Amino acid sequence: MINSACLYKIANSSTRSISNSRSFSSKYFSSIALPPTETLYQTNSKMEYFNTKNENPNKQTPVKAPQLFTTLVMLAIIDLCLKGDPMEKINLVTLREKPKNSNGGYVFDHSEAYRHLRTNIEFSAFNSDINVLVVTSANAAEGKSTTSANLAVVMASHRQRVLLIDCDLRIPDIHRLFHLSNGNGLSDALLNFKNDGFNVLKYVQQIKHPNIANDLYVMPSGPNVPNPAEMLSSKRFREFIGFLKLRFDMIIMDGPPVLPVPDAIPVGLAADGMLFCVASEQTKKEHAKVALTQCKRAGINVIGTCVTMIKEERNSYYSYYYNTVQNKTLGQQLKQRKKKVRKEDKRGKTNV
Repeated sequence: MINSACLYKIANSSTRSISNSRSFSSKYFSSIALPPTETLYQTNSKMEYFNTKNENPNKQTPVKAPQLFTTLVMLAIIDLCLKGDPMEKINLVTLREKPKNSNGGYVFDHSEAYRHLRTNIEFSAFNSDINVLVVTSANAAEGKSTTSANLAVVMASHRQRVLLIDCDLRIPDIHRLFHLSNGNGLSDALLNFKNDGFNVLKYVQQIKHPNIANDLYVMPSGPNVPNPAEMLSSKRFREFIGFLKLRFDMIIMDGPPVLPVPDAIPVGLAADGMLFCVASEQTKKEHAKVALTQCKRAGINVIGTCVTMIKEERNSYYSYYYNTVQNKTLGQQLKQRKKKVRKEDKRGKTNV
């Protein structure tokens, strides 16, 4: 039994590797916000990247994603389903550490975007059950592990019995995010799996926190194996996932990246749906297109995409915060009341 808490993701001003900026906090989720209009990508020299800046140094017309209205007032649901061109519809999720805007107000609730993401997944699976979800990306270090871990925590806090599996047997990362041992995990479980009398709890570690995750179980990747692709594409792996589906409400798999290794396709086929991550200003557009095309050709149900590692822009929608009395400090409220009283006094004297 491990006392744990939630994850947060620090998005630095540079687009450095996620592995250098991830950490684990006892207090906060990732601080996140959803902008209304974002540049999907921008051409720079011969390279095309996903870009969320409203800038274009080459003065070319940027391709913009649809406007997404996701404030707490409107509570609009972002369409997570891919229709037509897989790059046309994207979920924009910002991962950063509790940012403030110039007025000192915080962005809305740290885990709110992950709750939106969870809701979107539920709505996208309205006509078909998605009990096993794999989270992946085109290349490594594009936010898939952080997204899958935070999504698992949010789903567990929703009173679901959730299992998070690290299916990246080559470069595992989930055990580092939760500060767990990787000595026992998926590779061991697959080697010892039997349909009758198999005790899966030997290979998972329970994360307990009274305010965040009620029933979150984590299965690390386990010891290194010489043939991860063969292991993940085996009949035993598919039977193992089917065995787990009967014992957990939701299974989230942190999958391998699609382009560097062949492991992601069999993992995706064993899942009910796939969430595809692209890193802002880092993922090349062509890489994302090739990876998504490979997944769809293989018959994987790609339910949507989300953009990670979006930089916070000052005085932009990223810094949107609730300008309501409930979110202001007592000092701010008192100052505003004093100003209001002074104005009323001045008006009264003028009228007299």
